[in-house]
Amino acid sequence: MYIKIPNLTRKNIKNFYKKTWKNISGFGDCWIWMGANDGISGYGKFGIGGRMFGAHRVSYFLHTGDDPGEKFICHHCDEPRCVNPSHLFIGTPRENKLDSIKKGRHGYNPYRDGKNMLTSMPIEEQLDKQELERMMKLKKNKNDA
Repeated sequence: MYIKIPNLTRKNIKNFYKKTWKNISGFGDCWIWMGANDGISGYGKFGIGGRMFGAHRVSYFLHTGDDPGEKFICHHCDEPRCVNPSHLFIGTPRENKLDSIKKGRHGYNPYRDGKNMLTSMPIEEQLDKQELERMMKLKKNKNDA
């Protein structure tokens, strides 16, 4: 269920920026959310008036003045903790899914299809013989246990 982002007070805005770190080594120009997160995917959470909102959604609202409504706020940078408004864009669930597929990060599970995300070669062709034998031995020992 969608809940409209309420108007932000000066105190809300000050608290938002207190939890936003810029220029962190290893994160490029992402603004990393250091406040609460959802505990699953790492997306930041920000409390306003007793309700929690996605920190990236609040950032988008704060910088554009537009409440995204039921649309998604997507990341160009693919960093869930990023709240840099220049890294955020509005999209539909379909556009978000297509973006993740285009970037090669949708539904990747190396154990499901036996292929590496970076290539379409089967894993067996990517590993050297010793590594493959070690993996097969570990798998056999695990099955015997």
